[in-house]
Amino acid sequence: MKQLTIRHALLGTIALLAAASSLASATPPRFIEQDCKLPAAGVPMRCGEVIVPESRDKPSGRTIALAVQVVLANRQPKQPDGIVVLGGGPGEILTDKAAAVAVGERDRDLILLDQRGVGMSRPVLLCEEGRPEERIEGFLSRAERDRRLAGCAQRLSQSADLSAYSTRENAADVVDVMQALGYEKWNILGVSYGSRLALTVMRMQPKALRSVVLDSPYPPQVNGFDMQRPQFFAQLDVMLADCAANAGCAGAFPNLRSRVVKALQTIALEPVQAQVRSHRGGPAQSAKVGARLVLGDLRSAMYDPAALPLLPAALNRLANGDVAGYFAMLDGPRGVTDQVRPMRPEQFAFGMQLSIQCQDDQAWAKGNPVRGDWPREVADSYGSGYNIDDCKVWKVRSADRSLHLPVHSDVPVLILAGQYDPVTPPELGRLLLADLKNARLIVIPGAGHALTRMPCGRSLIDQFAANPTGDLDERCVAEAAKSFKFRTE
Repeated sequence: MKQLTIRHALLGTIALLAAASSLASATPPRFIEQDCKLPAAGVPMRCGEVIVPESRDKPSGRTIALAVQVVLANRQPKQPDGIVVLGGGPGEILTDKAAAVAVGERDRDLILLDQRGVGMSRPVLLCEEGRPEERIEGFLSRAERDRRLAGCAQRLSQSADLSAYSTRENAADVVDVMQALGYEKWNILGVSYGSRLALTVMRMQPKALRSVVLDSPYPPQVNGFDMQRPQFFAQLDVMLADCAANAGCAGAFPNLRSRVVKALQTIALEPVQAQVRSHRGGPAQSAKVGARLVLGDLRSAMYDPAALPLLPAALNRLANGDVAGYFAMLDGPRGVTDQVRPMRPEQFAFGMQLSIQCQDDQAWAKGNPVRGDWPREVADSYGSGYNIDDCKVWKVRSADRSLHLPVHSDVPVLILAGQYDPVTPPELGRLLLADLKNARLIVIPGAGHALTRMPCGRSLIDQFAANPTGDLDERCVAEAAKSFKFRTE
């Protein structure tokens, strides 16, 4: 993990004050109310767009439209401070999730914002040519991936300045949206990348904020490219060690780690044919399976609270040479079945993800070795949906390093982390505590990524929203520790 040193703090503070000033919109942001494009049955909402500059360095230049859905409070007395939800990825659509968040009664509005370049906002930075169905189609060569990404960048650049799709502009958008909607004081729920965005808003606009929830925290002082591989293997080791320390799991799957290492090493050197399903469903097909595909699928399973209890059993199948059985065991909880699921093109904006990640982290990425004794051929097989080499093709400007200094704040903050989260592990939440003076961290046992989707996570968030400085009833955390068990088939 690479962190910015304290010697940059004074210059960084000056630069941040200048940046915040330059991001003030030349004209007040405006909300244009419209019919809801993605209505949810029985959910009262206001929908529309907020028009903002594409680049606040060019206030008279092109404008863009940010899609907003306001899920209205349905309990009296209504509180005046809404909660803006900031999604992850970056690139995740939120305006299709009104039904999911509008559960039960709420005395505050929930504001679902499709960040710039995402979902129903305009323009949207889709780049499907850079995201093949890797289970069935295999992985692109570097040359082919570069060719596709270059074509996508060229196409998108005809209607968008890719360097304007940045965390800096994104944070200014959040402030403008809440101002346009008329909220004087407000709260943030930021998930994954949305937590980095929330922290950037905290740096820019602390006086408007009543409280902040950082779910699966992604601090700005951590390099996204550098942290991916070492944190994944460290979290995998945590899970395997917990299995080894549990009599039932260790008895069912003896010497699991060493056998998994050997199996991954074998297919890293010589991939095998196995029956697997597409992520979009449909009948299983024969595909070439190597360590990279298995590790990517394992990372995805470690996000998911339904799949996590199955991981030792699934890895035991892999260690026994049953590659198809490994995939089949983990696909069920994640809804990968014979039924083909249509994918809406706006569901994930890969072009926006590349613009954000490359700007945020390309200039100071140095690479981090994998901790522990994982063989090099296994560690080198790990890959994610984006990497530092993509930035050589995407060619966006780098963010000022001052934007990656730690955020100091006394705003009440609740940090939620999952015990087995493979991308934003609990250690990143602990990193934030030194600088957020009114923050508390809760690690949920047996959980992965994005605690908002778990009942315990939602209960803690609801309590915190009601009283950000009060005590929280954490009995669900203790219950999670008692109830989580690895399945032993």
